[in-house]
Amino acid sequence: MRRSDYQMLRQGGREFARTPVQPTATMVLPDQSIRSFTISLQFLGEVERAGYETRMIGSQRNIIGSRVAFALLAAYCLLGAATVIVDSTRLLHNPWENTYFESPQTYAAIYAAQTGKLYIPMSQPPYTPQAYAPLYYAANACIASYVHRDVDLFILYSRLMTYVAYLLCGLMVFMIGRAADISPLHSLLAALMMLGQPDFLGWNISPRPDMLFLLAMLVSLYCALRWEDHVWRGYGLAGVFAGIAFLIKQPGIAVAIAICVVLGAQKQFKKAAALAAGALAPVAITFVVLYWRHDPFFQQIMFVGKSFWSIRDAATFVVSNFITPYWIVPLCIGAAGFSQAVTMGNKPKMIASFALVNLLVGLSGLPQVGGYVNYLLPGIAGCALLLPYAILLVRERVRLLASLALVSAALIWTMGAAYTYDRGLSNYFQPPTDAPLTWLRPFRILSDRTTMNVHGREPNLLDPFGAHVLELTGYWNSAPVVDKLNRGEYDLIILTRVTFRHVIPFFRGISYFSPDEVAIMNEKYEVLCSTMESMVLKPRWREVAATPQMFSQLFNSRCGTGFRRVPLHLQLAPDTR
Repeated sequence: MRRSDYQMLRQGGREFARTPVQPTATMVLPDQSIRSFTISLQFLGEVERAGYETRMIGSQRNIIGSRVAFALLAAYCLLGAATVIVDSTRLLHNPWENTYFESPQTYAAIYAAQTGKLYIPMSQPPYTPQAYAPLYYAANACIASYVHRDVDLFILYSRLMTYVAYLLCGLMVFMIGRAADISPLHSLLAALMMLGQPDFLGWNISPRPDMLFLLAMLVSLYCALRWEDHVWRGYGLAGVFAGIAFLIKQPGIAVAIAICVVLGAQKQFKKAAALAAGALAPVAITFVVLYWRHDPFFQQIMFVGKSFWSIRDAATFVVSNFITPYWIVPLCIGAAGFSQAVTMGNKPKMIASFALVNLLVGLSGLPQVGGYVNYLLPGIAGCALLLPYAILLVRERVRLLASLALVSAALIWTMGAAYTYDRGLSNYFQPPTDAPLTWLRPFRILSDRTTMNVHGREPNLLDPFGAHVLELTGYWNSAPVVDKLNRGEYDLIILTRVTFRHVIPFFRGISYFSPDEVAIMNEKYEVLCSTMESMVLKPRWREVAATPQMFSQLFNSRCGTGFRRVPLHLQLAPDTR
């Protein structure tokens, strides 16, 4: 058969495939050649129709599969956000701490409202590091003045400020998506994904700066995207908010670095200069004011540089805390979105840079012994911003039903794991009792749960872990606390996280209390009462106006006196310092 005849035959088959097939037996054919040609057309038409129908079935399956995957993605974002928001709201009035430690910020705010000083030297009580930037402490001082230095009201209002900032972070993720020309639906999913990360629970309702500086960073990124063609309105304003983010918590500078990386790659040096000038202005003004007021802020904000650093310890921490589906899936979404965003325009590139730089900054802080999961929360917000680009990537490149099934299975797995973790975390933060702690105010208290300290009289060691780190690195001496313990000045020592073997709590190999402090406790104090995981001590040679019944109510469990007859034997965990 000639090539031209074959092409004519194939074209005829395609046309024939679109018409109903008539049985050959009913056709009246003039001769054998026409009969053969008709049979050939009929055969090719059947083949073309079969292939077309197969492709249609496969396409329909992929459409159904992608819709199912998208529905599961929406459920993952919505369920996560609803769970975290509801559980966070329940913990706003928690009389105990929502994270460790809330008390340093509480005491510093009341101190600032009284004295006008934002920072307290480590050489003075309460012997507590203040590692955050000055604008955060200034905001807390305003709250403390507003509530007339009431401890409980300050904690509530400060939690509310943090919680509102967390919700506004979700709003800013949505607005950034709209500024980057992303559809309202995908922008909303990105916002819900950020709000629904389980590890935001606790940090979003605690007197801490994490939500505040994240909000300032997101506003900075929004300004750069919203007014990208305006040097000062866009990038100058973005720089101001980047400077504010840095003045709340030092890693806030990451947003300025992220934007400058993109501007530098595109040789838009005028915009980068405007960004830098905008960032430097509030930082310079704040530092000049603090220096003029003789605030010891440099001594305190350099805490991170005085700490222990270990890459091996950081790797162990990453494996034990981040190899979970509710971290792996968001990071995979971020990676997929990043690979798509960097091939697109200026706005997607800035979002991709924001996510990458914040993840790198968070990871770079984890080798510091006090590093925790909150270091990576801005990076998770960046992954949420990349969600729309991940959806675009999947729609453009994923055609196999098996791939969509894998994505769906991962989302189902993550939803279950995230919900379980969130519920467990919420239950962990729930106090044994909702009774207020005001009855502790007559006592001098030392505790591993420092909300007890700050409710007591003349509180000390509001961050015992941080103080012990400074002692180990040679930047502080625990002699004043040891001397007070030796004289029995602390009326009560309340340990809420000791094991049945009376092991002092620790974090990443560092004990909450030094060996010298523990030795003096064993020598000078005795058990007032204890539970399976809590212990209350009093000085050996004097009585205090506290009874086991008071602590039974506090712990919502009988605080027994059986260990009164047993010598006190507090100890450090093996391989801790």
